[in-house]
Amino acid sequence: MAISEEYRKFKPIRNRLRKLNIDSILFLIIGKVYHLEKSPIEEMPRSGMTTWELLLLLKWSIVFSSKETKRLATDKDIRDLLILNQSMNTDLGFDKSVKNQIIKFMRRAAFQQFWLQGNQFLNKSSIGRLIELYFKMDSKFDLNSFFISEISMTTKDVFDHLFIVWFFLESLNEENPYLNKGFFLNWNGYDENKLNTFLSLISINYDEAYDISNKSFNRNLKLQNVERSPFKDRPFLRTDKGLLCVSRNIYSYFMYDFLYSFPSLKSNGNFNRIFSDTFEDYVFNALNEITKNVKRDNFFKELFKDSKNADFLIVEAHYRLIIECKFIKLKEILQINPLDDLLKERLDKDIIKGVVQSIISLNNLEDINTSGCRFDNFIFVVTYSELFLGNGRSVWDEFLYDAVRSSYPDLKLDHFNPDCLFFVPIDDLDILCSIFKDKPMEMFEKLASIVEDNKKPENLKFVFNQYFPNESNKNRDRLVTNFEEYFNALLSEMNR
Repeated sequence: MAISEEYRKFKPIRNRLRKLNIDSILFLIIGKVYHLEKSPIEEMPRSGMTTWELLLLLKWSIVFSSKETKRLATDKDIRDLLILNQSMNTDLGFDKSVKNQIIKFMRRAAFQQFWLQGNQFLNKSSIGRLIELYFKMDSKFDLNSFFISEISMTTKDVFDHLFIVWFFLESLNEENPYLNKGFFLNWNGYDENKLNTFLSLISINYDEAYDISNKSFNRNLKLQNVERSPFKDRPFLRTDKGLLCVSRNIYSYFMYDFLYSFPSLKSNGNFNRIFSDTFEDYVFNALNEITKNVKRDNFFKELFKDSKNADFLIVEAHYRLIIECKFIKLKEILQINPLDDLLKERLDKDIIKGVVQSIISLNNLEDINTSGCRFDNFIFVVTYSELFLGNGRSVWDEFLYDAVRSSYPDLKLDHFNPDCLFFVPIDDLDILCSIFKDKPMEMFEKLASIVEDNKKPENLKFVFNQYFPNESNKNRDRLVTNFEEYFNALLSEMNR
């Protein structure tokens, strides 16, 4: 069988890894990952290595290194392997034959890198949001019964264990990186059966690590430099000395994602379908921070009974904001291979449909507009997680226009401006609601200024929170309260 060009280039990496003891190289790589994660992001280029490159090397080491090999890995081995990988992938991601290849490359790079740059997922506000969504809000999907049925743990049991691990990870270091059951012994909620169940959910042994790493390796070799680490689903390795976390940032992502991904995977889509109503309620409560004048979808239904409608509407003076909610994440295939046909196919029922419903609602509002007022119209598609689609104009030109025209050829676009379309993850919506609490006009004026500034290409931003660079890391008051109440209660249970 012919050897591919990519694999031919990869062989020197494989051959070097085969000469190294697996325990030594894993420990060395994970130590470097720990060091980078505790360092300021700007130090990463100076170090000559990146977290995502190290995690890729970790995966390959599990496939090709072995316990039988005696030679211990050194810093020079790591540097040489990274240089070999960089030389193998000089043209990675740029295919001049593909339309809009720059934004596609940016999307790949964002999914590969953004989640590993600092603590992107967990702060007081994001934990407070999890508490709000999954514990405080009413839902027709009984998440508690679901977890009891699946793993004999309540939702709170699961969250407590997730949080305690995250809390104690901060005390681990390169010399003492192992997590063990002793961390849980002083907790009132300690239950050995539940703990064993939980640890099996977050960790894998060497054989399991080999299986998932080898499966990942056997996919497109060239794209492995832009796919997420396979450890995102099980971020700990089980060793004789304890549990070894491959990356704190991966665990942070895992903790934030688990209460969404696990029921999504195990409920045959019922969780996503039913819990989406709860997500809409959350968005409604958030929007009410800005203004109490938020109209829900029943407003549209009363006026336009036979029409598809968006979820929310805010009107202030000559401004309109139409909001559509989508309780989704981007499928992994679209993260590493974002070709137009795949984007159209996989996003048809979610993002494309959401944009179309928003445009229909906009058209309906214009049809009954007898005031003579010329409205500035904005559309938000609010999602559970960051999709890294880019700004509205870029996405419209990339694939959305063709998808809309193909499926909805009669849809009027007279009142729709792609420059006024924003894809907003829920975290960014919370930022917006915090900045413009009780100030709807200021919010609209800011959106209008963004649209105006974006007429200059150099001002375009890839993700929404980049328009608020000084606000994205600030905590949101209403969510911080959730965190502090939960943390204080759990802390009292840890001090028995």
